Amino acid sequence: RFYTVVPPTDSMTPEEQQRIRDIISYIALPEELATFDRLNAVGKRTFWFKFWKDRDPTPGTPENEFKTEHLRRMNYANERFSIGSEKRTNGWQTDMGRVYIIYGPPDNVERFPFTAERPAAEQWFYDNLRNQGQVYFLFIDENGYGEYNMVHSTARGERRDPKWDRQVREGYFEHTR
Repeated sequence: RFYTVVPPTDSMTPEEQQRIRDIISYIALPEELATFDRLNAVGKRTFWFKFWKDRDPTPGTPENEFKTEHLRRMNYANERFSIGSEKRTNGWQTDMGRVYIIYGPPDNVERFPFTAERPAAEQWFYDNLRNQGQVYFLFIDENGYGEYNMVHSTARGERRDPKWDRQVREGYFEHTR
């Protein structure tokens, strides 16, 4: 076998460093992100390779399935959930994008169109989330422009607001982001 080794350099731009941080931001532990933030460009590049290597479910194979799936979810989120044109919000930065990236595609989706009484909404169901069982996420398009914000979930560690229904009627969620 013949390998070509290209040593890391300091030529990684600040934009590239930020992009790397963005890609791992939802799946890295807080202490990993803190470590990443303290590193120089060479350290960040080394961190990137080690980060994925540590998460590879089948290290003896050429493909890192975890990395491939994570990047697929990031791309899907950007294609499906991006908002706006001039002041564009990338899909991975939206609530729906974040949930999709972390938890994957929902098992079931219920869509509720805008009515005079309620804004448009989507409810995503996950039938068997690891260590949690069945959970759901509720997203509301409060302003009517296609930006669905998560207002309630039954998943551990996510926003939980049992009064979401009343607060939607009263306009509580409008402009809270």
